[in-house]
Amino acid sequence: MTGATGVRRSRLAALPRPSDRSLGAGAALLIAAALLTGCGGNDTPREEPRSAPTPSAAAASPQGSPQSSDPATPGLPRASSEPAGTDHAVPDTAPAPPPTTRAAQVATRFAAAWARPALPADRWWTEIAPWCEPRFADLLRSVDPANIPARRVTGPPRPAITKPGLITYTVPTEAGLLTVTVAALGGTWLVTNNDFRRAGR
Repeated sequence: MTGATGVRRSRLAALPRPSDRSLGAGAALLIAAALLTGCGGNDTPREEPRSAPTPSAAAASPQGSPQSSDPATPGLPRASSEPAGTDHAVPDTAPAPPPTTRAAQVATRFAAAWARPALPADRWWTEIAPWCEPRFADLLRSVDPANIPARRVTGPPRPAITKPGLITYTVPTEAGLLTVTVAALGGTWLVTNNDFRRAGR
């Protein structure tokens, strides 16, 4: 037994012993592994709760809703209380009605220009058109003066029908009675219609 024990001791003595430096390095590795294991247990970063903005901060933000927006629908312009197409300009006043004495003069001038069957058609129309309303003057372009029965006016015009802004006169001629209707248009009197009734009918 003494010999076997001595042999074991001699073998153990022959094995290399770890140095103090190697023991220190191993301990450092173990500590580093433990730290890495503890830090890797939860890889998801923790988010800090966000605080809601205060009313004063929202009002100071440049991205807030403009003051002119409609409170019922944010972001839309405020509807105007005035109807569309409202014009603040002062409306033009209508021209004053011309005097009725001027109406009789227009009827007389028209009758004198009408009762001239000897004139050429273009000259006849040129002399009668200034006393007529433009659309009525265009109708008279088709008149052949040679077919006009009267040659001269024999008396002043007499009012037959009088309405506001409208007067119908009768003008005597040597061949019959000429009817002339004048209307107040644009501050003056203009002929809008005429008719002729031969004498004895």
